[in-house]
Amino acid sequence: MAEADSINWPAAFVALSELDGDAWDAQAARLTEQWKAEYKIAFVEVAVARGWSRENAETWPDEIVDEAYLSKDEHDWSPWAVASFDVPHCEEPA
Repeated sequence: MAEADSINWPAAFVALSELDGDAWDAQAARLTEQWKAEYKIAFVEVAVARGWSRENAETWPDEIVDEAYLSKDEHDWSPWAVASFDVPHCEEPA
């Protein structure tokens, strides 16, 4: 499991404050899509590491990625930290 963010997410989002108008819109959209893509990868890797089948793990992120994105600031903006929090909460109680 890689469990490493590909970029410094807090710094990347803070850098948005230097932009405005169309440049801000384009960069914000790009960062959002990158974050969501990395979250999906992280979710699957964390779930598989916890014993989920890859097939089952791959069905979840598309359903919850928007909600996960909204909680990023609670987890230092890290897609891996959010995925590590989310996966156990998606598991059925033993």
